[in-house]
Amino acid sequence: MNKKFVFLLFTGLLVLIIIFSIAAYRYYLAPVYEQNDDQLKTVVIGGQPKKVEFSKKSSQGDPFSLELEVEGKTKEHFTLILSNPKQAVHTVRIKGGNVDFSYVNDWYEDKISIEIIPEKGEKGKLTLKCRFITI
Repeated sequence: MNKKFVFLLFTGLLVLIIIFSIAAYRYYLAPVYEQNDDQLKTVVIGGQPKKVEFSKKSSQGDPFSLELEVEGKTKEHFTLILSNPKQAVHTVRIKGGNVDFSYVNDWYEDKISIEIIPEKGEKGKLTLKCRFITI
């Protein structure tokens, strides 16, 4: 093979890969994230457990993943219990102070229930951002 042919073949394949990547992003990845808007809720912690629920939007299909972010500031530690409509799925204990927690996992339910259980005289404010990922 001569070098000119190999160079043209390589360049052609590279152009095809770039075009395929742009098309995949534009027609598959971007629409998935554009239809899956964040849902926000703010919770003020004052010593008693709090329960927060999120549901997928009626315009969304069946979820296959969930993204949850918890941010804010608290004085002491607290526990999060993440549950689907059937059972508790995940429990996490988060240190107080500046809170920055993310949970990303497979999720096949239309709802999530989040119970926030503060320790001792916990006080603070948390913002929960949830996104159900669907196609």
